Amino acid sequence: MRFPKYTHIDNLLKSSELFQQECVVTEKIHGTNVRLMWSPENGGLVLGSRNNIIYKDREQKQEFYDFVEFVINNEIDKILEKNIEFHNHIFYGEYYGGSIQKGVTYTNDNERQLRIFDIRKSDGKFIDYHELHAICFGLGFKIVPHIMTGKIELDKLNEMINNNSIVAKENRVVKEDNTWEGFVIKPIFETKDCKNNRLIAKYKSVKFTENAKQPRVPKLIRPEEIQARQDAKEFAETTVTEGRIATIVEHITRDGNEEISMKRTPDFLKELINDIREEHFEVFNKLDKDHGKLYNKALSNLGVKLFKEYVMENG
Repeated sequence: MRFPKYTHIDNLLKSSELFQQECVVTEKIHGTNVRLMWSPENGGLVLGSRNNIIYKDREQKQEFYDFVEFVINNEIDKILEKNIEFHNHIFYGEYYGGSIQKGVTYTNDNERQLRIFDIRKSDGKFIDYHELHAICFGLGFKIVPHIMTGKIELDKLNEMINNNSIVAKENRVVKEDNTWEGFVIKPIFETKDCKNNRLIAKYKSVKFTENAKQPRVPKLIRPEEIQARQDAKEFAETTVTEGRIATIVEHITRDGNEEISMKRTPDFLKELINDIREEHFEVFNKLDKDHGKLYNKALSNLGVKLFKEYVMENG
């Protein structure tokens, strides 16, 4: 049974490619991650937390905040069964309310709720945001609150990052310091990054990023940090070319070991970065230590991707 857990989401600082995309920004709910599917070949309803199966083959596998009862009481199972075009689609959502989360109050009277934030089709592909909105509206499922759509403006995100939860406001919860967990940001249309991973990021509010051992201080992303990462990425795309890959492979096979496989990745990267640093000495000479690390990482990331493609074609 294909019932994969949800995508790992990196922090926005590690996902500078998003700043080149038309994106949708939604509220990040501080609940617990769940997944739902109607799979006729697996007994019908299948439920899971992020890491475990909760319900399958018409049997409860583990207790999880009364989630099975919630789904049945709200007839979500019947909705999924009835709409056969969505059989074997996985609905990912955030389950919250009552004792599920701490730090933000979303509902009154300990009521629990579910918001869908993504759908993976039976072929394994995630759907685009507008399709998500249309499907959930048609099925009567609520989705995570929409905040904004368009090119990301960091200043605008920073202005809103410590706002109170939209979910709580919709539920008429009146409470001071009811800060949302933050944002989830992804392209309007599904997009992969240079490593062929989903392009998606989170940006948490100060309240939810603080370390318990440290005083509370703002941890807003600075525009210059994003620009530095983008500059490094563009430099890598200019210098790590297919022609250079072939040349570096030729260099590393001169040591008597002519094997071309991913086992030789460390040798390849060392030669690649040294070659580029020598050719572009004037660029690296102007970089401080931290920026130098960013450039090396960008070169390595793209280099590994292209080396893997070379190995698959020639190994």
